[in-house]
Amino acid sequence: MSRKKEETPKVKAAIQKAVNYELTIADMAKRSEKRAWQVATGAIVLSLVLAGGYFMLLPLKERTPFIVMADPYTGNVQASRLVPDVMDKTITSNEAINRANVERYVLARESYDADQTFTPLGGWRQVNVMSSTPVANEYRALYSRSNPVNLIETYGRFASIRVKILSTVLVRTPDGQGFRGATVRFQRFKYDKKTGQTQPLDNKLATIDYSYNKNLKFEDQDRVINPLGFQVTSYRVDSDAASLPVAETPVPAAGAAAAAPGQVAYPPVESTLANGQPAPTQPSTTEQNGATSQ
Repeated sequence: MSRKKEETPKVKAAIQKAVNYELTIADMAKRSEKRAWQVATGAIVLSLVLAGGYFMLLPLKERTPFIVMADPYTGNVQASRLVPDVMDKTITSNEAINRANVERYVLARESYDADQTFTPLGGWRQVNVMSSTPVANEYRALYSRSNPVNLIETYGRFASIRVKILSTVLVRTPDGQGFRGATVRFQRFKYDKKTGQTQPLDNKLATIDYSYNKNLKFEDQDRVINPLGFQVTSYRVDSDAASLPVAETPVPAAGAAAAAPGQVAYPPVESTLANGQPAPTQPSTTEQNGATSQ
């Protein structure tokens, strides 16, 4: 009859050592597998980051074209981008929109033509629609009978004032997210409708403060003129030190207006101002024979 051998301490130690060895090998395999997955995950994440950065930089050789314009008379240089600005978040902060509104306002306010200024879409209505009440009052004072330099009396029907914008510099808001003002340099010319001669008058510098008022109440026809609620809150014009350009060679005007001197009567214009009140109709006066040149 066989008898089971009793395990001696040495046998027990050998068995325990073998078991520990197997556990160690299994634990090492698990840790190696875990480490491999960590390395693989890190490599994938790094690859995605590199791919995203690569696509953000494409195209690497993109060139932004600029056009540089130099004024032949004053030597002032103005650079403009030839690509659209798509980084702006709102339309009122877009440089192109703000520049267009400012220059339209200056052209309408500083120009004069008896046959066009007081038409429904002329400068008189446009300036009133795009001005705050104090600024609109200052503009209407230019055509007041009590004004010694009334444009109607000074230039009459046979002469007009034409404006050429030289440069426009926009002023940003304190937070840098939009624009609140502008400085516009421009030249004024006197155009004789009878002879077709253009005579330089002066160089001016306009300083403008403006804002966009969404609460302005307009008629439909005025909303077409000022769809964004552009409102000039301050307007000042100073003389510019730049020299005057050379007068252009007189060219006979083709089909020049031959209106007879007499009563200058223009169609009435009603403009809605910033306060919602209609602006008074344009001034009218009796013109002397011929145009009085300045």
